This record gives sequence, C-alpha cells and structure tokens, in this order.
Amino acid sequence: MNDDDPYIIRLLPDGKDVECFEEDTLLEALERDGNPIPFGCRKGQCGSCKARVLDGEVELDEKVSPFALSEQEREEGWVLLCCSIPLTDKVTIRVELGESAMEAAAS
Repeated sequence: MNDDDPYIIRLLPDGKDVECFEEDTLLEALERDGNPIPFGCRKGQCGSCKARVLDGEVELDEKVSPFALSEQEREEGWVLLCCSIPLTDKVTIRVELGESAMEAAAS
C-alpha cells in the first residue's frame, strides 16, 4: 500500500466500501461518504457510534470511556467509530442502525 492510498472500510450490512484517509477516524470517513451513522459526543464518552469490527484492525483512542465501551465489548471486537482509526488496509465493520437512525436516513 502506498502512503497516499486510502484505507478501505467495508460497511455492513450494506456491503459498501468507503475510503478512509490517514487523518480520518472511521466516523469521519463514513460521514463524508454520506452514511447516516449515529453519533453523539465525538469524544468516546457516549457510545452512540458503537460498531463491531469483523475483519482487519483498528486503533482505539485511549480516551474512550469504559462506560461507553466496556472491556468485554472491546474484547468482542466492538469499537467507537469516533475514536478509531484503521491499522490495516481493509477493515470490515458492522453498524447496527436503530429505528431513529433509519428514519433520519429516509427523510
């Protein structure tokens, strides 16, 4: 991978590939691409942007609150998109969109 090449984030359940640049968090990349990802604080404190990493590796910022993302959730592959950056060329994540996010996307 060239240093200028973007990382590729595969978003499930859509199966959509999104480019993520070195300076981006996963949330920033997904938003820039027009995906209706739920979020709140953007600081790792609320847990609104929780998603599960299914393939690849990400770095989770140490500022993430244990109340927003428990140690058990971390061990199970959950991350907060606002505080995660890709470490591998490709990362597959699953975002569970609740009813409110789906309604916002439809409007």
